Amino acid sequence: MYRREKPNNDPSNELLDVWNCRFDRDFCNMKNDHNLAAFRRHSDETNPIFGESSMVYINVSIAGYFPAARLETDYFSSYSETSACFSITYLMYGTGAKKIHIIQQDVENKCIWVDNNQVVDTNGKWKEAKMTIDLSDGNPRFFIEGHIDVRPPNYGTIAISRLTFSYGNCLYDDTNHCHINHVYHEPPLQPIPSAV
Repeated sequence: MYRREKPNNDPSNELLDVWNCRFDRDFCNMKNDHNLAAFRRHSDETNPIFGESSMVYINVSIAGYFPAARLETDYFSSYSETSACFSITYLMYGTGAKKIHIIQQDVENKCIWVDNNQVVDTNGKWKEAKMTIDLSDGNPRFFIEGHIDVRPPNYGTIAISRLTFSYGNCLYDDTNHCHINHVYHEPPLQPIPSAV
């Protein structure tokens, strides 16, 4: 369970990241569901993909027969907090990238967010979504699922470059309970590391 020190009551610390995963060293204690395709990790500052040097991804061409992959986080301590903000920076590229959704698990499974990729991205554009999490049911963990269509001539990639968990409400909230799509926000531009 993630137990990093709880932020103090200073308002400037309301959205202090308890967990910030950029996949630059490892999978951040997440694991792949062994019954599905696996997210693979890429981390190479000299060879960025879609402008990011670190990410996990599933590629339609190497996923085999599996139509989905799932990452599972560890549990997050809720302390006495009533809400938290979970965010994802992700990319859905090509005709084979069908859906990405997030399930919150505590006393039950709750689908909190989905992007059904209604407009096929042929350029590789990163998007960001933030979900305000209700912590009243205790310590949550999250399942992040990417769904793909491996039938030819489909192609594409679903990638995740960053996940965060913070205490307090999100500055904006994309929670859609897996019913509808929101207008997703583009993440702030990050400098692309230059080759050394």
